[in-house]
Amino acid sequence: NMSEKTPTTPKCRSVVWKVFKKPAERNRPRLPCPLCPGTSIVYGGTTSGLKTHLETHHKDEMLKIEKAEVTPYNELTKFHDLQQTSNAVAVKPDQSQIYLARSFATGGIPFSFSKNPEFVRFLTSKPENFVIPSPKQIKSLIQVEAIDYLEKLTHEFKKVKKYCLMTDGYSKVQRGFHFYSVHVGFVDKNFTRNVKFVALRNVEKGDAVSVSEAINGVLEDVGLKLSDCTNITSDAGSPLVLLADLHQIDRFHFFQVKAYSSTGFRIHCACHLLNLIICEFSQVKGVANYYKVAQKLAAHLGRCKEDKNKLKMLAEALKIKSPLPLPLPTTRWGGMHILLRNYIDNYEAIKNVATLKKYLIKEANMNKMEELVVLLKPIHEGILKLEKDSSYVSEIIPTMVWIRHKISQITSGFSTILLKAVDKRLAQCIRNKRILCTMLVDHRFAYVDKWVEPMKWCDVEERIGLYETKTASFIDAKTDVSVVDESFENYVFKHSSSNNDNNGSMESEIVRYRAFLSTNRPSDECPLSFWKSQKNNFQKLSLIASELLCSPASSSVSERCFSKCSDFVRQTKRNRATTETLNDLLTVTELCKLKRTQDIVASDTDESDLSDDDDEWTKISIEETAAEEMRTTSNSEDSEDSFSIIDNDDDLVET
Repeated sequence: NMSEKTPTTPKCRSVVWKVFKKPAERNRPRLPCPLCPGTSIVYGGTTSGLKTHLETHHKDEMLKIEKAEVTPYNELTKFHDLQQTSNAVAVKPDQSQIYLARSFATGGIPFSFSKNPEFVRFLTSKPENFVIPSPKQIKSLIQVEAIDYLEKLTHEFKKVKKYCLMTDGYSKVQRGFHFYSVHVGFVDKNFTRNVKFVALRNVEKGDAVSVSEAINGVLEDVGLKLSDCTNITSDAGSPLVLLADLHQIDRFHFFQVKAYSSTGFRIHCACHLLNLIICEFSQVKGVANYYKVAQKLAAHLGRCKEDKNKLKMLAEALKIKSPLPLPLPTTRWGGMHILLRNYIDNYEAIKNVATLKKYLIKEANMNKMEELVVLLKPIHEGILKLEKDSSYVSEIIPTMVWIRHKISQITSGFSTILLKAVDKRLAQCIRNKRILCTMLVDHRFAYVDKWVEPMKWCDVEERIGLYETKTASFIDAKTDVSVVDESFENYVFKHSSSNNDNNGSMESEIVRYRAFLSTNRPSDECPLSFWKSQKNNFQKLSLIASELLCSPASSSVSERCFSKCSDFVRQTKRNRATTETLNDLLTVTELCKLKRTQDIVASDTDESDLSDDDDEWTKISIEETAAEEMRTTSNSEDSEDSFSIIDNDDDLVET
């Protein structure tokens, strides 16, 4: 029976994984004990031996862990026992559980909130004489917590000398929302990159001056100066481009490089850049109409819940794992690839819904649509890679070269058109000297000719020399390690006859760096780990690297920030939160991340995924908004012939 599902019981994570590092391979025979180096314990997929070892040889550590451990599922066992199976009898809940369930229903709370780490901590720490605070008191507590987070940031930023800025704007005309988010990235003295949410700030106007005032005010609140910002990573919005130009970001290039370009050193968000390729491709004759069919279906499903539910049931019966082709916001990166892929994957189910017949296409056109999905897949994979906080600016060009290589291997009439769009954006990146300099200090890409063609690495070496006199490090000037901590390799390298000039000129360091990579290129995946181990051998370059590698490849942190607060903005009737309240909520969320230890809940659930497939009502406002955007786009396409769309839909739609 399709309607009957066996509920999944939450799995408690074994306490041994708070000490041992869980291996990727379950059948690994032995695991090393971190508490007693040189000792390996039998594993083989079971934790019994590991737990016995801890209880026998590390009793004190185990007591500390068990004392601090939060076991939320024990507190909520009765709640989870309410789940029914086809062969089980329902357990009668007590009155408190009924009230809890009612609060979820009337408050519009996702069911998975019962596993929220902070909610679980509240349940386990609540005293018997607990008094429920009023709404004003809760809001006041959130404000106090937000201030506490800003104080922590201010203290942490006192040691920051150079940083990068990630920002983006959000507007909702109906609610009068116009605000910008501010994230700061920097590298600390341990060569560890940190990306911190600072604040949201209202913007009265959308011009560069108003945006600059807002961002400057946010930075002042945490003790940072905009003049110490070495890079802005953002999309190509004109206010942000002009802001970077007016504040002369990477300003020493402004004075020392004759052929200065205002876009020559600001980092264009890599995900936005790749999405522009998809957007340009979607407007090409012969491509737009396929996309339009999928868009119309998505808009219909966003409006008609009955058809959407029918399609969902049929897809489940056919065991289709892909999501339904539902509306996506116009700002969703890679949205065209996602929508076309979901349309194709669910096509068998779509054919069986009577009211969706007008959204079917001929077999020949289906083959063309499949070609488009294959062509766009490398670009979407590139977006998924570069949107991670662990990405680096140095990965932008290699990723685009890889995308170009993948597309060139696909036989399709559309591949040539898409390659032209990729080449256009790739050339734009190669002209950006900051990206090239960042690649030079990334040992994975430095001095590999194919990454910078038609440029030469000698040209990049000249550019990076400009950072020497003007740059200020994120780390302390004293980088020498003690003789006890110095490795044999560093000692030999430092005292060899060819490298005894450790405090020499930048030119000599570059020569030694090039020779080092040509003879023994390290296999470290993280460039900052490389510079942490080589900071004594290349003192000048390591300081420059700490500045250039402080920024991720994209401003995706801003997009995720907006997605967290978008429900408040969209749902006018449910919530009238101001920008200040949204800012406090996001700030407290960041504070919780700092305080949160890795417990059972954190290992099983992520706070960003607080809506399950069963909580469809939590997605309604998002889908309706996206559907409205899609209807607007569809109507404009029908009325305008600016993209040379095929006029006759009968050639495409199945009859």
